[in-house]
Amino acid sequence: MASEIVIRSADPEEYAIVAELTMSAYRPLFANIDMPDDLGWYGKELRDVEGRASRAEIVVAEVDEQIAGSLAYHDDYSDEVKAGQLDNYAGFRVLATDPQFQGRGVGEALTRWFIDRAKRDGRDALVLNTTDYMEACLLYTSPSPRDGLLYRNPSYA
Repeated sequence: MASEIVIRSADPEEYAIVAELTMSAYRPLFANIDMPDDLGWYGKELRDVEGRASRAEIVVAEVDEQIAGSLAYHDDYSDEVKAGQLDNYAGFRVLATDPQFQGRGVGEALTRWFIDRAKRDGRDALVLNTTDYMEACLLYTSPSPRDGLLYRNPSYA
């Protein structure tokens, strides 16, 4: 039987766990790029969960009472985007799944939670930051998003 994935808000005392999980998830993306092991300025940003929490809700996915993934949910994404502004939209950043849980639906569960939350919040559109070197990018840019709410900012294409 598959373990249930529970999505909830992170407690501030869990931010260090989220930071380490995020680095574990992102570090392999840069394995073939000349970057320090701590990923330099980007790693500093990834580890700054408290900073993200000042602008967003930090959300975690639990599997068997272990934090398996996280994202930062922005009810109002306007402060995070520099181009392609939309009215009444939500966004998320820094989706990460612990490598030991990758391929088990954690990232998709977090994305579905985000879509459902934005709908409940009455948002007209959703925005996320990703790039082509992230394998998860395929989840967000499928030819026919099931919910019809995903928006790809052409400036990031």
